[in-house]
Amino acid sequence: MAYIISREDHLARDYQTQKKLFWWMLSLSILTFGLWLLFVFLLPQPNVWFLILCPAAGLGLLAFAKSRYTQMAILAAGIRGEKAALNALKALDSEHWIVTDKKITYKGKSAELDFVVI
Repeated sequence: MAYIISREDHLARDYQTQKKLFWWMLSLSILTFGLWLLFVFLLPQPNVWFLILCPAAGLGLLAFAKSRYTQMAILAAGIRGEKAALNALKALDSEHWIVTDKKITYKGKSAELDFVVI
């Protein structure tokens, strides 16, 4: 079995961030629509700007939540792919070292390698 030198798991951290944003935006969107319905049915003559802007804000928040959900799905696929690759690389014999998530910086630009096999 190969020796593994592990660094930080950036995909899992990014996934958790996107998950928090998704739930916040979805909650705010539902709250906005609920507030809109509450005021529409309780006020005898609601403000026209409120009738227009509140659903528009709710739809904007819902669109942002959908984009966070899509990003979560992409990151989840990346996490599964990295786990599958690491499991395949673990099968190498003990002469190999595997470095994960190695950051490289050159001339002010940076990149990250998922795995380096030594």
